Order: sequence, then C-alpha cells, then structure tokens
Amino acid sequence: MARETVEGITLVDRPADAFQAEVLFTMLSDDAATREVVLDSALLEGARSGLTHVVTSTISVAFADGLAARHAEAGIGFVSPPVLNRPGVDAKGELNMLVGGKEDTVAAMEPLLTSFSKKHWRLGKTPAQANAAKLAANMMVAMAIEAMAEGIVLTESVGLDRSRFLDLILGTLFAGRTHETYSAQIALGAFEPGFKTKLGLKDLPLATEVGVATGRPLPLLDAVRGRSSDAVLSRAGGDGLVDHGRCHPSRSAWFAI
Repeated sequence: MARETVEGITLVDRPADAFQAEVLFTMLSDDAATREVVLDSALLEGARSGLTHVVTSTISVAFADGLAARHAEAGIGFVSPPVLNRPGVDAKGELNMLVGGKEDTVAAMEPLLTSFSKKHWRLGKTPAQANAAKLAANMMVAMAIEAMAEGIVLTESVGLDRSRFLDLILGTLFAGRTHETYSAQIALGAFEPGFKTKLGLKDLPLATEVGVATGRPLPLLDAVRGRSSDAVLSRAGGDGLVDHGRCHPSRSAWFAI
C-alpha cells in the first residue's frame, strides 16, 4: 500500500511496489545487499514494463555486468551512476555522479540526475565502466591518504610539525580537494569517519578483482590494501573508531575515511 508522507514523496510497504514506478533509484551498501534485495527476490521479473532502474551503489565491475545482463533479460533499463563525494554533500545537491549506461537510457535520466547532483559525468556506454571509475577513484583516495600519512611519519621523525609539512604540501605539490580534506583531519587527529572503516574500504578488494580479471597488476594497491587491513584489525570497538592517541599516524589516518 502506497502512502504520501510529504508532498511529492510516497512510501511503499514492499520493495516490489517500488519496482512498479517508471523510474527507480536504489542505493544499497554492496554487491551482497543488492543481490539479496533485487535479484534473489525476483523483483526484476515482476517489475513494471518500461521501468528504468538507476543503481547508485558502489558495486563490483563483475556484478555490474551481471546486473546489466539480468536487466536486459527482463526488458528493464539500467543506468549505473555511483556517487563521488563525502557524506553530507547529497543534502546540498552537490554530488558528482559517474554515469554509465546506454546513451538513450542515460539521456532520458539526465533531468533526474541533474536535479540532485552538481555534475554528472558520462563515462561510457556500459554501466560497469562507471563502477570501474568509482573503484579507481576510491583507490586513488586511499593511496593519497597513505602517502600523506607516511610523509608525516618521515618528517615527524626529525621533529617537524605535521601542520607545517602539510601546509607545504598543499601549497606546492598537492592542492586538490582530496588532499585538502584529509590533510586537515590528519593534522588535527580528527578522524571521525564518514563510514565505518570496513565499509569505507570495501572498494579496495573490488579494485583488485578488476586487475586480476583483466591481467593488470596493481602493486601499489596491493600495498595500500595491506595497510588498510591493519587499520581495520586494530580498531577499538565495533563502530570503526580508534584511540588515535595510541595509534601510529599512518595507521590512524585510515579512520578518516
């Protein structure tokens, strides 16, 4: 049974009811959650004819390919626009959306994508291409965090204040948004996470999977994955937080994500 809660927003009681819309946006945490809710429940088979399903989740490339095939079999449009931003910007309509899908399907979705994103980037004609770009972007963020943290380890070993070092780096070599955001947290030791560490770092193994499947070695990713795993294993409590006063800078930096 559908019910309107605020103007323009209607709640439904079952996921299957949502698949009777003309357009459906979903954002589930990972491959397993999407598989359980969408595929295992046979929602595609009972979906409205002509539905377009917009999956904004960060999922693996292989699973995105599988989803595309299942949607095609069911005669349902499928667009993949995973989002690229830290939590909080969605409410401001400032998301960056990385879009993959058939050109005509993506074009039909553009007014909706534009309504709550700062920019949507058309990346390819297959949904999986957008997911690969999202994994690569998150991989590079992880590498940037590790690089900054190790730079601090080196410079603090000879007594240099971390804020001075980070000011130097931001003012010369690395002035991008990622370095600005995470360097500020590292400098202050303010590692309140946007996600649980385990969830925030789930994308690194997915990036490794792409490298293995395509025969492309990613040695720096392998090293960074090892560091992030150490952080997850060393965390205090179940919420992804850690006692930073007792944690090495290059390890505690992982809790900034």
